[in-house]
Amino acid sequence: MKNKDDLTTGLFRMSALIYANNNDGIISSKQICKKVIEDSLIKISTTAIPLSELMLYIQENYGGLSFSYEELENIIDTPKYKEHFDSYIDNDIKMVSLNGKRRITLENLPKVKNLQTYIEEYISNNGIDPNKIEIFRQFFYGVFTTNLSAYKKLLQEDYSIDVPEESYSEEDRLLINGFLNSEDPEKNKAIYNFASSALEFCMMTNKKNTTLEFNNLKNKNLYLDTNIIFRAIGLNGEDRKIRTRSFLRNIARSNLQQHIFITKKTEQEFRETLSYQLERLEDALKPTPNVNPKVYNEFITIDGIYKLYFKWKAGRSNSSIELFKAHILASYETLKETYKITKDSMVPFNENNETIKENISAYASSIRKFDPEKQFIASEIDAYNIMWIEYKRGDSNNDIFNTKDFIISSDQALRIWDYNRNSNEAPIVMLPSQWLSLILRYLSRTDDDYKSFVCFLNMKVNSSVMSEEQLLYAIEGISETTSDILQQKHLITQLIKSDYQKKLCNLSSTEIIEKTKSFAQTEQDKIINSLEKNKAQNEDNISQLEEINRTQSTEIEKLKTEKTELQESHKIELEQKDSEISRLESTIEEQKLKNWKRPRFIFILMVSILLIAILTLCFIYKSENWNIISKLITWIDSLDDTQKEIAKSITFGTYGILVLLVAYSWVALFSVKNYKNRKGWLKKVAINLWNHIS
Repeated sequence: MKNKDDLTTGLFRMSALIYANNNDGIISSKQICKKVIEDSLIKISTTAIPLSELMLYIQENYGGLSFSYEELENIIDTPKYKEHFDSYIDNDIKMVSLNGKRRITLENLPKVKNLQTYIEEYISNNGIDPNKIEIFRQFFYGVFTTNLSAYKKLLQEDYSIDVPEESYSEEDRLLINGFLNSEDPEKNKAIYNFASSALEFCMMTNKKNTTLEFNNLKNKNLYLDTNIIFRAIGLNGEDRKIRTRSFLRNIARSNLQQHIFITKKTEQEFRETLSYQLERLEDALKPTPNVNPKVYNEFITIDGIYKLYFKWKAGRSNSSIELFKAHILASYETLKETYKITKDSMVPFNENNETIKENISAYASSIRKFDPEKQFIASEIDAYNIMWIEYKRGDSNNDIFNTKDFIISSDQALRIWDYNRNSNEAPIVMLPSQWLSLILRYLSRTDDDYKSFVCFLNMKVNSSVMSEEQLLYAIEGISETTSDILQQKHLITQLIKSDYQKKLCNLSSTEIIEKTKSFAQTEQDKIINSLEKNKAQNEDNISQLEEINRTQSTEIEKLKTEKTELQESHKIELEQKDSEISRLESTIEEQKLKNWKRPRFIFILMVSILLIAILTLCFIYKSENWNIISKLITWIDSLDDTQKEIAKSITFGTYGILVLLVAYSWVALFSVKNYKNRKGWLKKVAINLWNHIS
């Protein structure tokens, strides 16, 4: 069991963090994070770099200190900081650099001796082993990241800081006390500046494995959507790959105890989608199989599987699609191994249950309706995974603390659909940025708190963001949290779960202190009032239970009646919908039949007009040169008797057959009453015509 000093340490770090997150009027975590961003950009380059690379650089060069992509973007785009940064979008990638004027200002900051320099001089002047500098670092780290007593002494210009006997040998205590007691006002000022920066560090990140842990924010089961896997492998571009792997790296940290899964349907979707995309890639490569990959990488604009293929292909003698597929699947297996991603094959429901099938289908239809561009098979898999999480959760889904299972997806439409349909405080689908922001803000930003602490204090851009007055306000605000450890945890839990923290924004320094006091007192009053109400309520419970017993049977009957009425209402509604569907289908059928008949009626009508015209020209305009019918009759009359009879028979027979064909066609078309029965009408005409002739 941890002692009270350990608990006090946890309270101090958490109180500093909560204070910074809710008091933008004096000091905010944004201001502190901005120092890290500026220091990084000065060290990296004078030109713009992708924001994802900046995020990765901070992780690798500041002791594993982690910020989410969205946190960095929010700070850079904050109106009051925008003049310090230049940013733009290049091919959907956020590029950022320090503004020229800001860079000049930071690079020309006056050189001030820091605490480490004074320690090094003290060691050198007194012939002390240079390795002893680590003892000094550990001491000041322990002093200024554990409690407020040292800070309060500094505010009173008292630099006689106690060296704990249980933590240091007698020799080390003599060395540290010798340094602290040396008469040097500039050295004391350096200690003060060190303490100010140390407090900023405590406001920026909690300490991993601190006693005051939010264990309910740990031990979560996070199920990755397919889009997260594609991004992590690099199939949606290098920028998204860096951002997604940063998310997975933070989630997979051992001190957070987050468990990462994929469902069997997610893996199935991944493999099937990959095969489909590779088939498209293979088809696209056929016209130009010898394209130079360097040229493609220089001029192509898409940032996906095609570009990844040509990057992989460069310099390879064997660049078959099958080998590329094996490369991607190997990357997938490596991803699972690196970030401890487990395939969960234990389906929490009966897949053959008809009700469950209907519910999944209903979810899929609803998702498809909300996002019409999504393929139905993808909607079905999303619906299946949603159902999976619902069954895994059971009734434990009231808030983010007691809910264990979530889907992590970059699908904004799916997230909004899920959010809109949920009435509880813990939606199933969360964006990676949402979850990462939560754990970085309240749990820990780093695996090695001490290493990050040292890196933070040794930054080139390390002037304090707080004035002496602001430091005083910050110490007061933090120290006035309640001394009762259990109550403190209750207060912080309530702060996270409620919107009360929003009321602390944009207030003056005096108001912040008063609001902090008011918040603590309000929560205490709530507890006392709650106990008093419970006492009075318990006295009324006996009489209330008797009343409940009397009314229970009435309520049951009422519920049965309501259930019957609801069932009847649903039955009527379904019948109305069926009727409407039948009416619409009938209308569509009629329109299709009209569209089919119209060109045939027009053709028969035109043939009928032609036959009437031929008959008419037998009797009128006989002397006109253009009347070919009259000329045909004259020619037939000029033939001898036998030829004349044959010609007449052929002419009249043909004309008669055409007339019959038109008549039977007209009758046959009118007899088609249903679009499905349209086939065979010509066959019916032919049979009738044959029967008439024979």
